Amino acid sequence: MSKFLGASEEENLELIGSWWEKYKILIVVGILLIGSIILGREMWIDSSQKSHKEVTELYSSFLTALEERPNEASPLAEELIVNFPDSLYADLVSFHLVKVDVSSNKLDDAVGRLRKIIVKNSSSFSNTFSPIQNVAKTRLARILLSQGKPAQALELILESKDLTSELYEIKGDAETALERPTDARISYLQSLDLSQNEVIRNLIRMKIADLQFNVED
Repeated sequence: MSKFLGASEEENLELIGSWWEKYKILIVVGILLIGSIILGREMWIDSSQKSHKEVTELYSSFLTALEERPNEASPLAEELIVNFPDSLYADLVSFHLVKVDVSSNKLDDAVGRLRKIIVKNSSSFSNTFSPIQNVAKTRLARILLSQGKPAQALELILESKDLTSELYEIKGDAETALERPTDARISYLQSLDLSQNEVIRNLIRMKIADLQFNVED
């Protein structure tokens, strides 16, 4: 650097020329790399914005169809899931399809959809509560109970990191079906403690009373 500052203009030009000859490949590669990063970032932002617009428009069409043309809602939901499987909207429309499956008594299809949602929203790197996963587990556990599979329902619930009042209630139902009244009573009491809905609380109290009645019998 001292040579550069103390040299004449002609010497400086020669010095720059020698640097260029020595490092021109690195300089060109560096410029191209920086340009590629900037261009790639701009393309990614543009693509993300376009995808977000497309999925929101498709979801809006789904909601409109759900209200005005119910028969068209399910095909739109399937289209959204296929084209945007990683989006939150895919989970939301999947819940609609689960409802359709249950009403059509296609319980295995409903179970498959819910398991996909649970896996998609699972993370071994985070303990963050997932509302979507929680809803999916709640609905899946209820379906498993209706299929006469209380052990599977209980196993599913025990995998949950945070149990809501509803999950504790379903846990109690599964334990009751498995003839484990002591465990069921504890689960119902935990559900009762978390519930803010007086109608639900009264229902849980009835289940606890039924447990006591059956034990006395």
